[in-house]
Order: sequence, then C-alpha cells, then structure tokens
Amino acid sequence: MRTYLSEFLHLRCAGDVLEAVYPIKKPEKEISESMALITAIRGKVLAEPRKWTVVDLCAGNALTGILAAHLLPVAAVVAVDKRQRIREGFGRVRTFRYDVGDIMRNDLWDSFQTPIIVVASHPCKDLAVKIVSECVKRNLPMAILPCCISRRQLPEWTLGIAREYGKYKAWLACLTQLAGGRFRVDRKCLSPCNGLVTRGL
Repeated sequence: MRTYLSEFLHLRCAGDVLEAVYPIKKPEKEISESMALITAIRGKVLAEPRKWTVVDLCAGNALTGILAAHLLPVAAVVAVDKRQRIREGFGRVRTFRYDVGDIMRNDLWDSFQTPIIVVASHPCKDLAVKIVSECVKRNLPMAILPCCISRRQLPEWTLGIAREYGKYKAWLACLTQLAGGRFRVDRKCLSPCNGLVTRGL
C-alpha cells in the first residue's frame, strides 16, 4: 500500500511546500498527517470549488494549511496557533495567511468568515473537545487527527472500549460521539495517532 509520504513526494508542489514550512521536526510523520487531513476534506472542497476557507487550527508550522493552499481550489487558507511561527516561505503562498489566536476563546471562532472547513493535526484533549464542540455548535465541517489521551481522562462510558481496543480508539469514539460524525483509523498515515474524526464531510 502506498503511503501518504510517497504520494506527497510525487506531488509537483512538494518542494515548494517543504520550502515554505521548513524546518519540520519529524517530516515523515507530519507530512503523512497533513496528507490524511487533505484527503479527508478534498471531496467537500472539490464539490464546490473556491467556496471554502480552510482553517488549520493548532497549526504549528502550518504544513496542513500550506498543502491545502497548493492542492485544493479553496477561497483562502487561515492557519491559527497561539504562537506565531515565522517562515520566509509563507508570504509566497497565495491565499494563505497565519494568525495568532487562542482557539479556546469564543471571539476567535466568531471572527472566522464562513463558509469554513476546520482541520487540526494532533490537538490535545481540551483543544480537541473545544474544536469539536464549536464545529457542532456552528455546524461546521471538520477533520481532526487527535493525539492520545490517558485512560484516567476518558469518560466512564468509553472504558469498555478502552479495555477491548485501547485508550486511543476509546478517545476517538468519544470525540466522534460528541461530533455526531465518524471516525476511521487511516493506515496510510505514518503517525501512531492516526485516527481521523470527521463531521459534515
């Protein structure tokens, strides 16, 4: 089976993307996570080209947002993180901007110009819950790859799932139930936390 990393390396824009986001700490892992998120939202974007703004939350180096700007026919891409990452290459990517903001604050969510699709790679527990809750409240389509969670942080109703399938799948089930959406484990993604939670896609 071809991995997202090999798919990325065959893209004509791969060099431009890497130049824009350099440096990357764990390139194979981060590239495959971003490719998984782009694959998840691609159908929604392609169905209505130039309609959607992709909002990349907990963006870090903005790899997912930069990929979206290169690969998808979007109206715009906005990367958001609490800490600004300055990369020389950001300015060369059309339709892309990087904002500093706290996704736990409602005023940030109120500032987004709809229609938007939300993506996030590895938001921690509270951030994942906030993203899902806001997307449900505002009826926004989303795709997230949540990171793992300790067993003691899991809701009680998921403990049977955790015993049978592990705490990560229990966490995916919890977020999926909150989202009213779906989850799947994406085996093409090279991350150990490769569960994709989606809604509205």
